[in-house]
Amino acid sequence: MPLQRAGTQYNLGTALAIRGQREARTARLEQAVEAYRAALSEWTHDREPLQWAGVLGNEGMALLTLAERTEDPAQARQALEQLTLAEATLRRSGHIPWADYYAGQIPAARELVDRLSAGPP
Repeated sequence: MPLQRAGTQYNLGTALAIRGQREARTARLEQAVEAYRAALSEWTHDREPLQWAGVLGNEGMALLTLAERTEDPAQARQALEQLTLAEATLRRSGHIPWADYYAGQIPAARELVDRLSAGPP
């Protein structure tokens, strides 16, 4: 039951991401990213576009927090790309509240990319 397993991985990723937001360490966020990626292996854009976009966006949020904590510009760029793609996919599909949520995260992601790409002050 691969699609159900993907749902379980998505839920696990969400739980780990919430815990990771509350902890100073990055281990839970890294585990959340792994769980989201496991979900994306089954919830592909072609098979389940709405679930795919939601997982992609949530993974982007976890990556954004990781990038901020580790000061990793590559992770920040990846987070921005994922948030942008999730927002566009959801908007095209008519899921405006979800699209608006990710759209609201994009400015912070851009700001982080710019700050980390500029290097130390």
